[in-house]
Amino acid sequence: MNKKRNRLACLLILFIFLLQGCRATVRQSTPAASFIYLVNLDNELTNLCNGDLNQTAFFQELEKRTNIHIHWSPSIKNLQSLYQFKRSNNSAPDLIDHQQLSALYGSSLEKCLADGIILDLTELVKEYAPNYYRLIQKPEYKKIAYTPSGKIAAIYSLKQEKQTAYAGLQIRKDWLDELHLEIPVTYDDWETVLTAFKEKKGATAPLYLPALGYSLNDDLNAGFHVSSHFFHIQDQVYYGPAENGWLSYLQKMNRWYQKGLIDPNFMTGEMVFADREAIRVGATGAWYGLYTLPSTIDFNENNSSANIVAAEPPRQSSGDALHLCSSDSYTDNFLAITSECENPELALQWIDYLFSEEGALLANYGIEGETYTRNEKNEPEFTDLILDNPDGLSFTQALKFYTFTPGFASAYVDWKREQQALPAEDIAMCETWSGNDSDYTLPSSLPFTLEEQERLSPIVNALSSCIYRYTNA
Repeated sequence: MNKKRNRLACLLILFIFLLQGCRATVRQSTPAASFIYLVNLDNELTNLCNGDLNQTAFFQELEKRTNIHIHWSPSIKNLQSLYQFKRSNNSAPDLIDHQQLSALYGSSLEKCLADGIILDLTELVKEYAPNYYRLIQKPEYKKIAYTPSGKIAAIYSLKQEKQTAYAGLQIRKDWLDELHLEIPVTYDDWETVLTAFKEKKGATAPLYLPALGYSLNDDLNAGFHVSSHFFHIQDQVYYGPAENGWLSYLQKMNRWYQKGLIDPNFMTGEMVFADREAIRVGATGAWYGLYTLPSTIDFNENNSSANIVAAEPPRQSSGDALHLCSSDSYTDNFLAITSECENPELALQWIDYLFSEEGALLANYGIEGETYTRNEKNEPEFTDLILDNPDGLSFTQALKFYTFTPGFASAYVDWKREQQALPAEDIAMCETWSGNDSDYTLPSSLPFTLEEQERLSPIVNALSSCIYRYTNA
């Protein structure tokens, strides 16, 4: 009898085990958890998904695989307070991207930790994000992923390979050829070219100046040997806008503005990169853009011969050496987990999936057989769903809809995937922009202690407001 009971007990245990195993492989009808993610969306992505990333194919597939639902909050308007998250209105975010965190609390992760805004993930990452933790032990990532005090305050997007300069000045080479002009080298050359674009090509914004009044990698002001922010010469650190060179730069831009060589309404335009429509219709002939930009512009039949090339930053004299340009990068952005998150362990597991081999493949290339196939070298290659989308999406739009959005946080990113859709001449732009040294450029991951940051932040915030006001006055 005991043997029969034991046998029945064993069969019952086995049945329960098998039942649990089956349940583990079947997707539940409702998500295991839901998180609110405060995120910055660009206009193109917003239009693609109506402000809800759950309408994109990628995040729908990610939810299927992880059983985690995300409520996307693209603005801070639903927060009860700009400076303190409150659970009472059910809109406090669990996750927050770097742009929103910086806008609300400043750029110091150490201070956000000290103020209790975000969680210290140092110990949690080891257990709940093992893929990410393994990667950030590599020297190239470790100096980025840890704060000066040795803490993990955020999860960064990590590039599988370092990336050189990927943005810079671009110019209409077909216009130059038509006007018998060369690619400009000096500021005087640029003024000649821009004047010709205005007078002979009818460009209303010969140079598309970002609303900031300068380009992020100092292309326009490098010739005056000053950065738009902090820079260093040997062991001495300087603040560019406090130097005479910045005044000279502003005087040059003012001259061009008065001559109609810059969009008169540039202050209300795009903050960083040029407006595609302005390029497409021929309103501008030179601008600051990504190397992926030219292939995304659908010129009409009248501009079918349009040819865009890279240009080096202008110099005061043709022989001048420049020492400011984009440094090689291993990361783009980051996200943090707020102190209001009730289940940071599960949130980390969701994030960590995109650092696993399977998750990173989904992030970068989508679903095998749909958005990519394997070539003879077993490397993923995009299908026409991405390269020649039947619904009329551009390559960039298709990437944003079917894969992890370029520049988004956070995943293990194969940035070279985008080169599959680019002609060799567009890829070669990066070499032009990387032609100068970056001896004056401070590392983007320059560490500050909490005390240093607390002293520096209010000074920089006040200076930034002042500089923006006077630059655009």
